[in-house]
Amino acid sequence: MTGACSAGQLKKNRVTQEPKAILNSNPDGKGPEISLELIKGKSFNYPLMAVWLEDKSGNYIQSLFVPASVATGIFKYGQQENNKWIPGSKRAPQTLPYWSHKRG
Repeated sequence: MTGACSAGQLKKNRVTQEPKAILNSNPDGKGPEISLELIKGKSFNYPLMAVWLEDKSGNYIQSLFVPASVATGIFKYGQQENNKWIPGSKRAPQTLPYWSHKRG
């Protein structure tokens, strides 16, 4: 697994108790449950990440989490209007390229 770290490493590297997001799969109680806790660190800006499942051979199975901006194509800084950034539709093929490639 690339970029993996243990729960102990995550706690050790935590700088402050910043706001966190907890993502839980299986809201209907069918199948295995996966819980992912994301903690905002001091270098947080506007991160985009995806979480997906693969088989042992590295073949894509399904996405578990994709940011709403990527899923809908509406980004917080999507277009400029009157010299200000506003939400708007934006095609961003460079966003999450490895996930995009894996899912085909």
